Amino acid sequence: MFSDAFKEEVLQKLYDNTVCDEHGCWLWQGGRTTGGYGEASIGGETFYVHRLGFSLTKHALTKGKELDHLCKVRHCWNPAHLEEVLHRTNCLRGGSFSAANAQMTHCKRGHIFSEGNTYRPEEHHRVCKECKRLNDRQRRKLKGLKGNAQSRKTHCPRGHAYDMSNTYLWGGRRYCRTCQALRDKKDVVESILRRGQ
Repeated sequence: MFSDAFKEEVLQKLYDNTVCDEHGCWLWQGGRTTGGYGEASIGGETFYVHRLGFSLTKHALTKGKELDHLCKVRHCWNPAHLEEVLHRTNCLRGGSFSAANAQMTHCKRGHIFSEGNTYRPEEHHRVCKECKRLNDRQRRKLKGLKGNAQSRKTHCPRGHAYDMSNTYLWGGRRYCRTCQALRDKKDVVESILRRGQ
C-alpha cells in the first residue's frame, strides 16, 4: 500500500513528535482531538496517530475492528499497547456507565445475575427476575385487590364514605348509595315539574 520510503518518512515524523514515559507509552506531542487522541496531518489529510502508527508498524486495520488502548492513554501510539477489537469489546473495557453495568455480577439488591435469574427485555439490557417479582408484588399491594385507583378511594367525590351500607356495585365499579338517592330524588322532582308545565 505504501512505499518503504514513505513509511520511513512518516514514522520519522511520528517519532520526532513523541516522548516515551516510564510505562512504555509513546506519547504524541502534536495536535490532539477534543477526545484526547493524537492526530497528525500527512499529505493534506488528517489521521489518528495510533491508527497510523499501528498500520505502519504492524498491519492495516481489519474491517469492522478498532484499536483499544490497553494502557488507557488516548494519545499513546505504542503498537504494543494497542489491540484490535470489536467496537462492543472496546466500549465494555472502558469506564462508561454501560461498561460498569456489564461487569456487574449481582443486582443492586445482591441477587446474582445468573441465566435463570436474568430477564433480557431487549438486547444489551438485563433485569434481575427476583427484583422484578418483588417490585410487581409491591405494586400490586399498593394498588389494592382490583389494582386501580377507584378501589383505593375511601369516600365518593362528594365526601360520603364507601362502606358496606352506602356502597353498591354496578358494571364492576363502586357507587355511592347516598349520591344515587339524591340523583333519584332530583329526577323525580324534574319529572313532576315537566308534567306540570
